[in-house]
Amino acid sequence: MILSLRQIKSKIRSIQNVKKVTHAMEMIATAKFRSMESEVSVARQYLAKVETLMYDLLSHRGSLKPPLLDRRDHQRKIVLCVIASDTGLCSTYNSEMFAHVEDFIRNLGHEEVELVVVGKKCFNYFKKRGFAIRESFLELHGRYSEEITCRILNTLVECFVLREAGSVFLAYTHFETTARHMARIEKLFPIDPKKQGPEVVLFEPDVQRIIEDLIPVFVFHKVKTVLLESFASEHAARMMAMGEATENARGLLEDMVLLRNKVRQANITNEILEISSTAEVLR
Repeated sequence: MILSLRQIKSKIRSIQNVKKVTHAMEMIATAKFRSMESEVSVARQYLAKVETLMYDLLSHRGSLKPPLLDRRDHQRKIVLCVIASDTGLCSTYNSEMFAHVEDFIRNLGHEEVELVVVGKKCFNYFKKRGFAIRESFLELHGRYSEEITCRILNTLVECFVLREAGSVFLAYTHFETTARHMARIEKLFPIDPKKQGPEVVLFEPDVQRIIEDLIPVFVFHKVKTVLLESFASEHAARMMAMGEATENARGLLEDMVLLRNKVRQANITNEILEISSTAEVLR
């Protein structure tokens, strides 16, 4: 199909408008990612220190058995907190998470898993497929707040402490680099005291008090770090996707401008030929 000059100009205007939108979205995602990137680094370091200290303390707990360490191997029901985005245009960020979660659920059995979902895309996806959703946290748009961390954590703790689930897992996107993010599923409860501390330690006031104070700090910062990593991955994925879309629009725009110039030159040539032919006839 041969396009007219008017149609080509209309397409050029449309591509220019799209390019402006994608470039603006790329800049917004970049700004959000840059601010989130530093927060992820700080949160990881703090969590690593707290985690090391907590596992060292748990190795000296003796007969002490905090509720969040209570193993219930006979109870098969699982609560899975899945973190995705509220909006799209972020490449494979959501689809990779959904595929990873479905594989996990398939191995356990559909009826054994109840979901706590973060993000509208996540809610719509699993609701449409008939999964049991206990609670949803929507319209966050990649903005972190301690309030939302507390609300999510309270929901997960309640599920476990009230014995409504035998274990609680977190499904999130682990941030590695700007271009690399990996979907992961990790156990949150029961906490597994798998590491060993030093042989001789002096605790003040006593190990029980310290563990009771430290476990809430650990689980809070675990959920906080998971949210920050997911949000950073979302912004990075959207930044990359919109950058590629802007480049594609730029390339398409160059092609359309070249086509416009060719059509315009062809029209000028045809007009000259018509004038010449008319002049010949008049002679």
